Amino acid sequence: MAQTYYLINTTKGLYLNPHVFGDGPKLNEFMSGSFGSLAALAALLTDGDAEFDSDSELFGSWAGDAIVFASDHGQPGSLIPEDDLEADEEAQAAAGKPYETPNLYDLAKRRYEDISKDLLLALCQDEYHRGVLRERLRRWSRDLVDPEIVRALGL
Repeated sequence: MAQTYYLINTTKGLYLNPHVFGDGPKLNEFMSGSFGSLAALAALLTDGDAEFDSDSELFGSWAGDAIVFASDHGQPGSLIPEDDLEADEEAQAAAGKPYETPNLYDLAKRRYEDISKDLLLALCQDEYHRGVLRERLRRWSRDLVDPEIVRALGL
């Protein structure tokens, strides 16, 4: 069975879903992407004056953080900060659910914040990136793209 991936920042408890950027969620699809998630990651990791025409505070916000490209088939408990595991176990116990140690992908879906849409909208503020994203996402069914993103891209 194919594995799917998220880009996860364990320092801040945030993640990116490659699908939102027009990339498939599989490793090979991410690696062969020409813009999408790679542009998003570059925007987050820049340590200098970003060359984006946007006022978003997301640009450069992941520089120096612990980041993992985590699979839904990852090893339970692997690469997860201990505090996050403890908080997850407590939350599951409070909800009356039996606890099984999650992998990082599953923990991120359950407890971390998905910033994909916010970052994509920030990239859309920049004329160059808006044009590239517009062409990339134009091929997608409108049902797959958030209406707010469709408006931001002028589709």
